[in-house]
Amino acid sequence: MCGATRRHNRLAFAIARHLEARKGLGPCQVYLESVKVRVRTILGEHFYSPDVMAGCDPEDSDELDLESPSIIVEVLPPSSRGFDRGQKLLDYQTIPSLRHYLIVSQDEQKIEWLRRDGNGWEVLVLTEAEDRIDFLEIGVTTSVGDIDQDVVLG
Repeated sequence: MCGATRRHNRLAFAIARHLEARKGLGPCQVYLESVKVRVRTILGEHFYSPDVMAGCDPEDSDELDLESPSIIVEVLPPSSRGFDRGQKLLDYQTIPSLRHYLIVSQDEQKIEWLRRDGNGWEVLVLTEAEDRIDFLEIGVTTSVGDIDQDVVLG
């Protein structure tokens, strides 16, 4: 997002830092917003710039974008809430490799965690500091409090 607030930036950085610091060994890499995700749908090809994402497919080797992310995180400013929960969400859910989509509020302690459950998606709303987020694919467990600890909300 062009012109993100400092709070938005700090939340995205905190999430990326936690994923990077705790990820296990293996091919998984964590990327910030300047690396795009390429989504191919029946309506065409779309590029988005998630705030944070992790990819684990060693064959997904383009230097500018990922096609097979495992985790996508969006920090939501009020101006893009409808789009991030609408068309972007629908497009992201078509990515076969995607296991987790986090929508992080920058205005309150709230994370909407969509995780792939078989052929569907389970939605969890996390609001307590001790609420855990488990990214088993990359060996990372974190909490809402871990993410928010350095960021003043409100």
